[in-house]
Amino acid sequence: ELEFLVQLRQLVRGGREPRLRQTGILPAIAAQLQRGLLSRGEARWMADAYRFLRLLENRVQMMDDQQTHEIPADPLKRERIAAALGYADWPALAEALARQRERVSLAYAAVLGPVEAVGTSGATQAQGVRASALSGLWERATAASGSVGVAETGSAATTELLSALRHFVGTPAVEAMSPRGRARLDRVMPLILAALEPVADQLTTLRRWLEVLGSILRRTSYLALLSERPGLIEEATSLLSQSAWLARLLADAPVLLDELLDPRRRDAVPNREDYERIVRHELGLAEADLEREVETLRRLQQGEMLRLAYALLEGLQSAPGVASTLADLADVILVRVFNMAQREMIRQFGHLPGCSARRPGISIIAYGSLGGRELNFASDLDLVFVYDEKLTGTESDGPRQLDHHRYFVRLVQRVVHLLTAQTSLGPLYEIDMRLRPNGSKGLLITGHEAFARYQHKEAWTWEHQALVRARAVAGDRRLAVRFEHIRGDLLATRRDPAELAEAVASMRQRMRAELDRSNAEQFDLKQGEGGLVDIEFALQRAVLAAAPELPRRPRWPTATPSLIARLAQLGAIVGAQADEFRRRHDWLLDQALRRTLALAPRLIPRQQALSIIPSNLVASDRAADA
Repeated sequence: ELEFLVQLRQLVRGGREPRLRQTGILPAIAAQLQRGLLSRGEARWMADAYRFLRLLENRVQMMDDQQTHEIPADPLKRERIAAALGYADWPALAEALARQRERVSLAYAAVLGPVEAVGTSGATQAQGVRASALSGLWERATAASGSVGVAETGSAATTELLSALRHFVGTPAVEAMSPRGRARLDRVMPLILAALEPVADQLTTLRRWLEVLGSILRRTSYLALLSERPGLIEEATSLLSQSAWLARLLADAPVLLDELLDPRRRDAVPNREDYERIVRHELGLAEADLEREVETLRRLQQGEMLRLAYALLEGLQSAPGVASTLADLADVILVRVFNMAQREMIRQFGHLPGCSARRPGISIIAYGSLGGRELNFASDLDLVFVYDEKLTGTESDGPRQLDHHRYFVRLVQRVVHLLTAQTSLGPLYEIDMRLRPNGSKGLLITGHEAFARYQHKEAWTWEHQALVRARAVAGDRRLAVRFEHIRGDLLATRRDPAELAEAVASMRQRMRAELDRSNAEQFDLKQGEGGLVDIEFALQRAVLAAAPELPRRPRWPTATPSLIARLAQLGAIVGAQADEFRRRHDWLLDQALRRTLALAPRLIPRQQALSIIPSNLVASDRAADA
């Protein structure tokens, strides 16, 4: 059982991580510790247990020079074995053996499915398939084909399940399976069907399962692992019943089944520092190859998204926590992609005078969902690129020289290309750069002083609103500090209160007219009246109204929960109002994330929205005072 625990991780991850392909169990444990698949405590007790059991096996076989693995029943022989291992007597050795076996059995049960308690003989019995009216459908689906009516199956719903199974059995991928692979599929399917028993929409969930299975039929080691893990199948069934997004993700990238096989998914989700460490380690194995690095980043990103989807659906993490962690992940990926693009620019064109790898002279500014640390699973990234105007007129010092403008444009183009390139698992992110000065007609890059001039003299009120959710995320840290100063100055610009209210309300009405998909029966979670964007606009207006009146300029946060807390602290909104904003925001965000995971529009029944948002916001058409 201990060997199986170690070998499972080798089978699942060794294909893309050569360091895990150790032939000895102890070296494999050490490699898994280094990779972070085991904690130090886990690696220590597993190595101790392995040495203990191997030494005991050795002494047992030395007793009569036989290839046996059974402890002799003879009391004298047992005492001799105990003495040979340094124990005072057989009861002392038996107690130590029981402790080691219990520890191994519990770990085995946690990873490879439930097992019965260890008996006196040391045997363990895997629990069988849970009794289910559905588990026998697979056998009937694989029998001779023919029309099956309601009378034969017992219900119209069961008829649909059987029809879906028979269609799957008849696909070329199933028909082409080897006998061994087919035997494994025959073991897995009754487990999946049994796990469907408590699911409300069994047919949809089964179809999602079949989509996932269709992608792993040629990778039968996954089928073998699933057949050993009824508990995993039940968890996966629960997730697939809630998320079409997860089904598509697993079907497109079956390698991500690793994440469901990894018991660490129930641990606390990583923070930014964890992601930095993980990315540093993963890309350390990519050997500075751009294509391979991007593939590695995409695989890592999808695995972490799956982990966060699991955390949300299983109630392990709140919606604001998941959205913020998705933003942390994007931040870390952006930094790494920027460094990759910069590395290639330096190799081909050298540095600009006064610039270095640590001070590249350009910074990436995030707006919108990323800037506000409220990313969804399918969000694009709103980015603006600002460079140091002190570098105007300079040229790079590499073998091929470029002036500062062409240098930075090429750098930005590489960043965008790496982020949007089609890997085998799809692109990292979609990018939207329309929030730069003068929009899509403006320059790809903007000098920091030109950016400030535009914002002070030409920008509309909504562009200053957008700055409330803007922050520097990658590139030159000196420019990030300058940007924060520019942002602070702009937010503190004195405005006529009535004109500010009118400008904010007018823009919101215009957006709602163009983007709100609400109707008499359904409510748009994002653009609907009383939805997420209304909360954003209300807070942005509060910031623009409060900032000029403050004696000292604070550093305004960008995330909605933090903005609510700061405005309440300053007295710009009262405590009860802050609590109401927070409650509604968290609920709306949770619903929006779940709709994304369901691959469904962000629309919910209007009556459901009325339970959390006052009817005068959801039902009326008057938004001017919102």
